[in-house]
Amino acid sequence: MIKEYCENAHIVIIRADTYGSQLSMLEAFYTEALEDFPNLTREDCKVVHYAGRRYKGYFGIEFESKYCPDNYERVSNLEDTL
Repeated sequence: MIKEYCENAHIVIIRADTYGSQLSMLEAFYTEALEDFPNLTREDCKVVHYAGRRYKGYFGIEFESKYCPDNYERVSNLEDTL
C-alpha cells in the first residue's frame, strides 16, 4: 500500500503497490485512511483506476484534504486515471 499527497491539488492518494481489483483491497485502503483521517466518509472517496506510465492498471482511492500527515510521500502531480 502506497500513501501519497499531491500538495498542488490537495489530494490524498492511497493505492496498491501491485495489480488487483478486489473489493477487499479498496476496503483496506479506506480503513487505512480512517486511521489518519477519522472524519472521512465513504462518500468523500473516489475509487481510481490508474492509467499513467508508472501505475497503469493499479487501483486506489483519492480524496481531498488540506491537511496530510508527514508519513505520506509528497508528489507534485497526479497520475493519469481512466
